[in-house]
Amino acid sequence: MILSRKAPIWAILSAAMLATLGAGVFACSFLGGDAVGGRLTPAFIYRFGGDHTDELADAAPDGAGGAYLLTGYLADGTLVRIDDSGKEVWRTGVAFGAHSMAVTARGVYVAGDKRDAAQKVQRSHIAFVSTGGELQWTSDSPAPSAESAGRRDSVWDLSSAGDSKLWKITALPGGDAVAVGVEGESSVRHLRVDPQGGILWETSFSASHNWMYTGGTAGKVKPYLAAFEEAVISVGAWNSGAGGAELAAFKLDANTGRILAQYSGEQSGSAFSAADLHLPTGKLAVVWNSVSSGSGLVVLDSGLKPVAKEAMEFHAYGGAAWASADSVWVAGWQKGSRQFVNHPAAERLDASGNGSLEHNSWNDSRVIDQTDLVMAGGLCVLAAAENLSEHDNSVNNSRVVLRRCSGDPEPLFIYQRGQVYQGDPLLEAFDGGFLLAIHHGSEGAILILFHTGG
Repeated sequence: MILSRKAPIWAILSAAMLATLGAGVFACSFLGGDAVGGRLTPAFIYRFGGDHTDELADAAPDGAGGAYLLTGYLADGTLVRIDDSGKEVWRTGVAFGAHSMAVTARGVYVAGDKRDAAQKVQRSHIAFVSTGGELQWTSDSPAPSAESAGRRDSVWDLSSAGDSKLWKITALPGGDAVAVGVEGESSVRHLRVDPQGGILWETSFSASHNWMYTGGTAGKVKPYLAAFEEAVISVGAWNSGAGGAELAAFKLDANTGRILAQYSGEQSGSAFSAADLHLPTGKLAVVWNSVSSGSGLVVLDSGLKPVAKEAMEFHAYGGAAWASADSVWVAGWQKGSRQFVNHPAAERLDASGNGSLEHNSWNDSRVIDQTDLVMAGGLCVLAAAENLSEHDNSVNNSRVVLRRCSGDPEPLFIYQRGQVYQGDPLLEAFDGGFLLAIHHGSEGAILILFHTGG
């Protein structure tokens, strides 16, 4: 059974469904409170507060049963640590627009950018916050003394003369981190920093398109970064063309920044949608979409050579996860029979190039923009923000729904707070559970943690 989009959530849950919730949470409010239901019970629901300008930037587990939540705006960002009961432990501000974080045992790197009004350019920034919430350093800090500063040896020399932005950062096993962004209009830049703020290396290469934007109908998708056997895998948008941006993948030596391998999308106008690295084998699943030619999956080996390709009939957007060494789940939406109507969809594809193994869509639901999915404890979970509005071409009432990618069609989790649009959902898996982060249209970021028992 798929719940009707026309009736309020609290009015349409049947007695039979309520019986399946067990110890699950179910509450609602006519005054904008939470409406929660489904088969999964959250360990906690945390609300950042503030207002809609505190946009969701990133979320990650803290390794101790709790989580970190990052929000960002044009000139500032906030990092919050939440314990395993959902209580806020601390919040620390950074003086730039935050986009991404990387969690280590010693603390959290935050990457982003800020407008330099005097120079009329964007400046890249990175900050490091200890696990106790102390801001250790930031690129906004005063420059170190001349005696202690070598050539490009600190984050205070981070920005180029022109526009410079950082959109994604990932941690390396030893505690350093690698960030990716753009310089000016034509360079993709990667750089490695250490917990003291030193820059170990920086690599830039030509690209005629902003690495974060996909073009076409997809809007923004952050680059993908992952560490693998002394290397860094980076995937994002590549060249700008009439059909949108093309995708590209790079493998860089984590110790030197040297490019070890490169892949450029062969499908004309293919825009980057999602990627996932299968650590045991080093295989990389990269999903693309195109305005003119649909969507597809390419599987690359550890040297970024294509070993399989698949085409998809639905619009792949926002999520990919390895189900096993042999198959990949992809999230997206399927065009409905009416204008402005799209339905959430998930497809499992053979990683050897032998076609679709499963395809599921929920035709009673109207999805809003991006979807996401993760594998958590052997369970594939699909997240989608669904339109509950009276008219197809407007969004003034919505909810976020989690579903199994296959099998039982009953929602795993339903969340609605008031009648304000919640933006694209973000899922992050960890050992034993996963996080759901959403941006509430009037109240800012919300973080929900689930345990799967895996």
